[in-house]
Amino acid sequence: MIEIKLASDIVRKVIVDGKDYVDAVDEVFPEERKIFKSSNISVLLARKTISHYFLFENILHEYSVTLNSNNKSLLYVILANIHYVKVISKNTCVSFLKGQIPYEEYRKIEPVLLRKEPLEELISFEPDSDFYYATKYNSPIWLIHMWRKQFGDDLTKEFLEANINTNLQSYAVNTLKTTTEKLLLKYPEFSSPFDEMLLFNGTTRYQLTPEFKNDEYFDVKIGFKALIDEFYNPHYEVLLYSGYDDDFVKAAIVKTNKTQSLNLAVPNLEKRAKIMRFIRVNDIHNVNLFELRDKYSLQAAVSYKQDLVVVFPHCTRFDIVSKYPDFLLHFDRNDIDGRIAHEKETLELCSEYVADGGELLYIVNTLNKKESTLLIEEFLKNHPEFELDKEEQMVSSHPFATTMYHAHLFKRG
Repeated sequence: MIEIKLASDIVRKVIVDGKDYVDAVDEVFPEERKIFKSSNISVLLARKTISHYFLFENILHEYSVTLNSNNKSLLYVILANIHYVKVISKNTCVSFLKGQIPYEEYRKIEPVLLRKEPLEELISFEPDSDFYYATKYNSPIWLIHMWRKQFGDDLTKEFLEANINTNLQSYAVNTLKTTTEKLLLKYPEFSSPFDEMLLFNGTTRYQLTPEFKNDEYFDVKIGFKALIDEFYNPHYEVLLYSGYDDDFVKAAIVKTNKTQSLNLAVPNLEKRAKIMRFIRVNDIHNVNLFELRDKYSLQAAVSYKQDLVVVFPHCTRFDIVSKYPDFLLHFDRNDIDGRIAHEKETLELCSEYVADGGELLYIVNTLNKKESTLLIEEFLKNHPEFELDKEEQMVSSHPFATTMYHAHLFKRG
């Protein structure tokens, strides 16, 4: 039962010690996970356990079971295996658990272990209440309340269902080094329904391949790639500010190489170093890369106004909820106001560099109107020289499988 124990170690580090999921996995499996026979099962079990943590907590409370943190993590992993993953037999799990937790506590929880019906039927809260949604979909109660208030029940359910169930992985092909056809021959399990994109629907991760390490393909959401393809005109000069998404920047660099000038602004020296490496290994010559600290650094780096300005500030990043099962568990609501203030400041700063008749593209990975539609409404009131062309809110169930808001604006000539 080594897989169960290793998975419970990961869960305990995330839930009890407050570690990020990725860091917890790396601590339990300190080297590349592919060399461990039990690692894939353990990581899958841990992931599914964390994805249903609120549900398991609710059940434990309803059945009045009291366990220490080690035994609680062990129980939750076994519940996740029996009711969701099903890679280890129920009888094996039940027999193992009997020898690990006190007999009285085991007798209380045994009906849950042996039941065939969905565990969601055991949620004690009123159906369709915020507490019910929070428990079923493993999300903080305040966030459920906000989403239902801003977007209604249907979109909220759609978003939550997609984040629990999606296994879609998407990668952009680095056409400076290889072709889609070559990668599909090497990895036939991929599909490519979108130009220069690779898709895989499953739990196997492809970040350990030689091609990935060589930047022949890299993580990019389909919606990001679609925006770049739609708005990047080879006759434009472009200013792009990206607050956090290195892969979006890589896709933009590959798209613009040898076709147009790209002024690329990043928030700090660490981001600049990462992008500089990508520029060097791919022999890129059209990028003016600089660190954006204030208006003076922008003035020093960009001497005249641009045809297209893309503003992609650091935001709440609800696009990665499905990728990191602990994201919402560790999300700090107190950070939101600070991020919104930063988004407004960055949009104001960069918008000054849009040429008359030029375009402004604002992108945030969010499902929060304060960062999206309401922020753009406020910007347009303060800047009558801009007009809104279109805006769109996507969620992960969208065909592009991307949780993202974007607004496209024109500056009057």
